[in-house]
Amino acid sequence: MPKNSALKSLKTTDPDIDAKFQNGNWVVNKNAQIPFCGLGSDNALEHVNRSMKVSGGLVGITLNPSARARFFLIAPELARLAEQANDMAGASTKVQDKHHKLAAAVLSREEKNISKLTTTIVSYTNPFTQREDYLFNLVTKVVMPEEVKLDLCAQSTEGAKLFKTFATERIEKGKENLWSPMKKRKLLTWKYTSKKTNIPVRNIPVRRH
Repeated sequence: MPKNSALKSLKTTDPDIDAKFQNGNWVVNKNAQIPFCGLGSDNALEHVNRSMKVSGGLVGITLNPSARARFFLIAPELARLAEQANDMAGASTKVQDKHHKLAAAVLSREEKNISKLTTTIVSYTNPFTQREDYLFNLVTKVVMPEEVKLDLCAQSTEGAKLFKTFATERIEKGKENLWSPMKKRKLLTWKYTSKKTNIPVRNIPVRRH
């Protein structure tokens, strides 16, 4: 059965949901007066998270499951109430009126990072002119070992596997608590090649003159 067969039959199986999709209610839009500014739910949630990053926030409660659950349930509602209070008082809500990625500090940091990256490419190696199939450090020209190359290139695949396991065991089947610690998948990274090696110097004969 094709993956999109459920969507194709949505008009008959669930006409109310189908009508909402047809009306464009499959994205989040905070300003109906501006077209083409809808966001995906995950990106819109980041905007809400940005409004919740106030004094205190999650500090001190991340290791307490019940306190953490209460925070995630009430914090978005508190953010909404605070925004409505600002609107009623005529206070400025510039942080809420634009995307969190458009903040001056974020834009300044991105511009600096772009400048640094451009300088590095011009000074050392332009990766877009290289045709070799091996992976190497742009600055030091050190070629990465094959095992490091495989791990670096498999990050997205490994992440997808871990997410599928997380969703299956903790959400779908409930075999494990949602907040239980997760075992870290240790992939080899660029730092692996710069790992320090200690060489013992004991039992080395000393030549005397």
